[in-house]
Amino acid sequence: MGLKIKILQNVIDRLAGMERKCRGCLFGTVCDDSLLVLALHVDDRQLSTGPEGKAGSAADGMSSVADEASDDTDSDEAGGEELDDGRCGGSLRLSLPAEVDLCGFFAFDEALDERGMAALFADFKDVEVTDNALLLSRSADDARVACRCLVSEQLVERPYAAVGPAEVRDRLALVRVRDRVKVTCGVDRDSVLDALDDYCRKVSNGFVAFKFAGHPDFLSSHEGWFNDDTCEDLLKYQNGTKKQEDSKDQMVILNSELFMKATRQAGDDDSTKKPLRLEICHRFSRYAELALQVDALALVPRAHGAGRLYGALLAALGRQLQLVRRCVREQLPADGELTAEFVPETFHFLPGPCGHFLTAVYARCRSADQLLHIRRQLHEELGLPLDRPFFTRTCAHVFPGDAPQDTRLVCPHARIPTSGLKNGDLALVQGRYSYYHYLQDGVDDDGWGCAYRSLQTIVSWFRWQGYTESAVPSLRGIQQCLVDMGDKPPSFAGSRSWIGSLEVGFVLESLLGVTSRILRADSGGEVGALACDLAAHFRSQGTPVMIGGGELAHTILGVDRDASTGEVRFLVLDPHYTGRDSIDQVLAKGWCGWKGANFWKKTVFYNMCLPRRPSTV
Repeated sequence: MGLKIKILQNVIDRLAGMERKCRGCLFGTVCDDSLLVLALHVDDRQLSTGPEGKAGSAADGMSSVADEASDDTDSDEAGGEELDDGRCGGSLRLSLPAEVDLCGFFAFDEALDERGMAALFADFKDVEVTDNALLLSRSADDARVACRCLVSEQLVERPYAAVGPAEVRDRLALVRVRDRVKVTCGVDRDSVLDALDDYCRKVSNGFVAFKFAGHPDFLSSHEGWFNDDTCEDLLKYQNGTKKQEDSKDQMVILNSELFMKATRQAGDDDSTKKPLRLEICHRFSRYAELALQVDALALVPRAHGAGRLYGALLAALGRQLQLVRRCVREQLPADGELTAEFVPETFHFLPGPCGHFLTAVYARCRSADQLLHIRRQLHEELGLPLDRPFFTRTCAHVFPGDAPQDTRLVCPHARIPTSGLKNGDLALVQGRYSYYHYLQDGVDDDGWGCAYRSLQTIVSWFRWQGYTESAVPSLRGIQQCLVDMGDKPPSFAGSRSWIGSLEVGFVLESLLGVTSRILRADSGGEVGALACDLAAHFRSQGTPVMIGGGELAHTILGVDRDASTGEVRFLVLDPHYTGRDSIDQVLAKGWCGWKGANFWKKTVFYNMCLPRRPSTV
């Protein structure tokens, strides 16, 4: 095998950390002289004998998609992607960016007995990225991951290199195709599926073109328009004379618009060879428009030429359209009708443990609870923990240039250096949050709203992490919540009255179903003694902590403690800030920064609200 083998560190870490003995598929792409393994799919039936054991059959329901399709719809006419090709990992494959395909398998050593190996060799035929399929085997004893390749019907040990996200970003570009299309169809589910099939056929037959920002031409099925332009060249067109800055944690995004051809050229298809048949019938029909959001991803080498790029984009459209089709089939009842509220929405996710993008399509009218089984299936297929969400709507990745959901500062502490303790034991908030402070949203709460703002910051954390789709409550909404639960009198709503840690806990439980732990320090001098409790909280729960004492409230984002000296420092987010949302101004003035134990007043007592994260997907 001439290709070097490089495996994303996330894949190795997930294999090494698996506690349950399982097996499954590997997905990757070829870039230059290397095979990059980027994703894995967990399926206990993967190596079982017989066709029933293959992933992507009964489990993802794709076979029923093909069965439900109209008789004249071939399974390979979906923009280059088959409805159910029976290949391993077929369910997850549609959620991955195009060009990331099956490249091998993984298994615990115990699964590689004679029967398991026989089934494995039968499945090797499905590998399409390389002629030499990979097998990663995990030892149950020491968690060591070994690599072998199929060469001349024999498994041969091969060395591999672990790569981080930075190398993947340096070598690959994420191409994103977007458009909004209205598809006219009947109101029943079968008619909607037929209309989607027709649109898929147009895509697969090349009746689409792509336009990249700054480039004078369209990329279409007809060669010669783009000459020898590569993705790297298109990035230069997109960014003009300004070189795109490669972020340390963002992949280069190449944006493209989708266009449907209004006319056909000779050779586009063979429809002209078919005789024309005209059939007139009189019947009453009801039609509707399905708002189709086209938003597809392909992961391609930066040196990809235009010819290969066109095929990759067709495949990307095919995968996304099949996800839309699955959304209609699973989320629109068989006896239901298409309404204006049923809008399939596409979401792209970048789960931290995975390190790669995944796509899901949810109907706008379906609540988070109604989509729970879909998210759980994704967690199980990816081997992700079932105690925290990665695929709720609010977990969706926000691409550069997308309309911002919130103009507030996000995670201002990320730009703050360490606390300065040489032998400190650092524990920080996990995940993202938005910084809420005085005078935001046109409300003058200077002097009374600090605890409200800390509560809003905490609620934003639960939104960013996907635990809720509820909006961050307004100050009046927080007051009304306390009135409705009977904790405050009706006159409290609309007042300028303070709230404390207990009220923050009440609101979190009422609005989000989140329970909290309350810690008390009899004076500011005793807050430092609770540093170990705070560190344990940040490591196990990871949520921001609201602390209130006297007339003031703050948000604690982290703690650092030197066990040898007992010195403690707190990472504090101050809601009393009244300026504009400028990260430089906030950090320069210390509104977010490390504070010593003397920051807390010794003359007042403090209560802390430590929210617990729910166990859910």
